[in-house]
Amino acid sequence: MNLFEDARLGNAVKGDEMAPLVSQISDSVSIDPTIILNMARLKSEDEHSYLHSVAVCALMITLARKMGVPEAQMQEVGMAGLLHDVGKLSIPDSTGSEPGALEKAETAAVQNHPQRGHDILSSSKGVGDIALEVCLRHHEKMDGTGFPGGIRADNFSIFSRMCAICDDYDDLTASRPDRYALSASAALAQMQAVSGHYDKLILREFVDSLGILPVGSLLRLDRNELAVVLGESPSDYAAPIVRTFKSLDDNRRFESKDIDLGRTRSRKLVGLEDPAELGFYDWKIYSAQLMSKPIAA
Repeated sequence: MNLFEDARLGNAVKGDEMAPLVSQISDSVSIDPTIILNMARLKSEDEHSYLHSVAVCALMITLARKMGVPEAQMQEVGMAGLLHDVGKLSIPDSTGSEPGALEKAETAAVQNHPQRGHDILSSSKGVGDIALEVCLRHHEKMDGTGFPGGIRADNFSIFSRMCAICDDYDDLTASRPDRYALSASAALAQMQAVSGHYDKLILREFVDSLGILPVGSLLRLDRNELAVVLGESPSDYAAPIVRTFKSLDDNRRFESKDIDLGRTRSRKLVGLEDPAELGFYDWKIYSAQLMSKPIAA
C-alpha cells in the first residue's frame, strides 16, 4: 500500500522498489497456486485497489507460465499486472462507490484511468514497455468496443489481452456495493458466454491455469458417468460440485445426484468433455434444465 501511495497522489511510481514485490508474488504462486483464489476472497472495500493489483499480478504470472511465456519475461509480466490500474488510484474514492449507474463525469474519469495511469508510468523509472502498454490497453476489447482507444485486437498486445481477462475475473469475484461477488466457476462461465470481449484461446488457457471448471461444464466421472458442474466446493475452490445425469456404458439417463468432489474420495473426475462430440448440440439449453433445481445439501 505504501508503494502505491505515490500513484494515488498522481506522482511517478517507484518501479525499482516494486520489483522485489513482484518477485515475492511470483515465488508465492510457484509454491501454492491456490493462494490466488484465496486472495480474491480476502479483499475488503478499503483494500480493493491494492489487493486487486496484487491478485492480477499473481494471475498474470500464473497465466503466462501456462502459456509458455519465457521465464526471463516473467518479471515484466508481473509488473504489468501490478501496475495496470495505477490510474484508478488518482480517482476520488467516492467515484463509483455507491450503488447505481455512474454519473457522466464519473464515467469519463473511470474511462480515462488507463491514459492517466500510462502518463504516471511514463514518468516513472524502472517500468518497462509491457507494463506501459498493458496499463493503457487492458480495457480494450477484441471487437473494438473497449476504451480508451476503441481499437480492435490486432492493435494491442497479447499481454493486454491477458490482463483484460485477469482484471475482469478478479473484479467479478470481488464484492462491490452494487453486487455480490460471483464464485470463481460462475465468473468463468459468465466470461465464456460473452462474445467479442476476450481472446478465446487465452481465456481457455486462463481457465486451465486456475484449475477451475466453469458452471455448466460437461464432465466425465469414474464409472463412465456424465455430470454437469454446479459450482465449486466450499472446502476446495479448485474442486467442483457436480450433478450426475447419465451413464455412457448403456447410454441411459438416470436420476441425478449431486456430488461435492472436494469432500468425497469415493468419486473421481476423469476429464472435461466437448458436448457436441457426445451429441449434446443444444448443451446450453440442456445444461440449464439439468441445473434448474436447487443444489442438494
